[in-house]
Amino acid sequence: MNASLTHLLKPPTPCLNRSQKQLRQRLTARLEQGSYRILDLGSAGRQWHPRIISLDLFKSGQVTVVADSSRLPFRSACLDFILCTAVLEHVVDLAATVSEIKRCLVPGGEIYIDVPFLQPFHADPADYRRYTLPGLRQLFQEYHCMDCGVSVGPFSGIAMILRKIPAAGIANQKLALAVEAVAGWATFWLKYLDRLFPSGQVMHKVASGVYFYGKHGR
Repeated sequence: MNASLTHLLKPPTPCLNRSQKQLRQRLTARLEQGSYRILDLGSAGRQWHPRIISLDLFKSGQVTVVADSSRLPFRSACLDFILCTAVLEHVVDLAATVSEIKRCLVPGGEIYIDVPFLQPFHADPADYRRYTLPGLRQLFQEYHCMDCGVSVGPFSGIAMILRKIPAAGIANQKLALAVEAVAGWATFWLKYLDRLFPSGQVMHKVASGVYFYGKHGR
């Protein structure tokens, strides 16, 4: 099966993340106002804006810096904003990564951290941990919390799980991917039910993903 056909048959994402759309608009507006240094830590090749530094462990897509999150190649206090979404569950040395985020931020710099809570295992290349909203706040307790809550709602989480269950016990990788694709097409629409529920902290006990938006220094 060629790459174009594989891409055509790939089901839509089961994840509906409403908070990231607002964040992207906010960061774009700041970049247009003048000098502002933003790092997308663990970007997986995406590029929200040409002036955002895209960093990942592997070279792909629009990645401009290849580096390990536990050893960032930047001088101290040089970044105004660090964006880190769906990354911390994959890093080997969590303490070092959190320390590096703090080191590279200017005084008063800001972070946006998005992590999974109720989600299936997803190795990229590994998968080590999950967070409750209180756990995420505790991890970044040195930062002033300006906002936090649910980034991905419960029905997105259900769609993710229902996509994975049918293929979970299949040893043949190609067959497992095919079964997962069929299940994905059958269940992706469930994510839109998240729009029936409020964002913010109300649904954090059953959220698929949670976020923390904070400022360096209290």
